[in-house]
Amino acid sequence: MNSNPEKNDDPQHAAELSPQETLEYGELEADEPIEADDESERDDSERDDIEDDEDHECAEHEEVASQEEVARKAAEQQEIEQEEKLQQQRRRGPEVNSVQELIATLPAWARNHAQLLKGHLTGVVALNTTDPHRAYRIDWSGDRLVAEAGDAQTADCRVTLSQSDLMRVVRGEFNPQIGMLSGRIKASGNPEMAMYLFNLIVRR
Repeated sequence: MNSNPEKNDDPQHAAELSPQETLEYGELEADEPIEADDESERDDSERDDIEDDEDHECAEHEEVASQEEVARKAAEQQEIEQEEKLQQQRRRGPEVNSVQELIATLPAWARNHAQLLKGHLTGVVALNTTDPHRAYRIDWSGDRLVAEAGDAQTADCRVTLSQSDLMRVVRGEFNPQIGMLSGRIKASGNPEMAMYLFNLIVRR
């Protein structure tokens, strides 16, 4: 009699076994599912490891994508801010640091504002500064504004103020209306032209 009978699925064969063989046969039958369970557990563990790896990789990809999105938005915001600065610079015009620079850049600056201001500034404005005394002639009688050093013999409006106050008006640091009310800015002739002149020269 074989002490280690090979597995046989035939029920008739199982019925012919001795009690000892039946016991051993049953042990073999009982061992097989255990081995299958072990393999199933290993498979489940491997699947879990793979899923963990995939989740980790997915999280890394999401983090990279998030960082790229943040960087893209930051770059877009920087471009917007730069464009706003350029637009602001265009509205302000070139920076001027002296009355001479103001007079030199005024004709080109006036072209950008002709549609709004030309109708109010048609004529001649005599601009006089003190400390030291300087005289300038601003003539917008024609299509193009002419600004030059020199006293205007005839003018529709005469404006007198100090050079320092004039530059403060240009930088937006001094309200010309307050200056006219306080007497620091003197205007004769057509005072409305004086106010529109200040609207033209302010760079803010």
